[in-house]
Amino acid sequence: MNLESSRKFKSFVEYVAQNCSTCPKGKGKQDTGYRAIMRRADNPNLESIAWEHLVAWCDIENPYLRKSFALVGAAIARMDSPEKAPQGKATVGKALQSLCNGKDAMEAKEREGRRLQRLIACDSTLELLRVLRPVLQYLQSKGCETLDYAGLLQDICYWDERKRIKWIKDFYLKSEEDQKEA
Repeated sequence: MNLESSRKFKSFVEYVAQNCSTCPKGKGKQDTGYRAIMRRADNPNLESIAWEHLVAWCDIENPYLRKSFALVGAAIARMDSPEKAPQGKATVGKALQSLCNGKDAMEAKEREGRRLQRLIACDSTLELLRVLRPVLQYLQSKGCETLDYAGLLQDICYWDERKRIKWIKDFYLKSEEDQKEA
């Protein structure tokens, strides 16, 4: 991975967030057509309608890249406030860990830990994408808007053991620190 790739991921997230937030003509209205297309970009039966918007960002002949960009674009388009997407800082591990608070913290930690374990058990990028789609929808349904979408895209495109370890550390190390404070 190089700096150019990292910039491309960040630029893609900013572009999708901007186009899902305001009308390209600057009138302050959402570009609902673009947003509708991007919301469906991660659906295998409808992904081809988004290819025209992905071709500038990735090699759409490469299914790993195309589906990775489509998944992240769809997640941003589904956000309540897509303009917040470029500001996120949390990995998937941290985002799942953030749901482990409150009176049922132990149950939540076990439940979210199982979700994370399923993610890191993925051997291929395509398998990760299939498993990650509902997890992202779940996180958004819980109001988690702190996800680092550029970092997520980078993690997906370069899925390996280091990424798995990073997500696990972000989930469990934070939990251990919280337990020490309690």
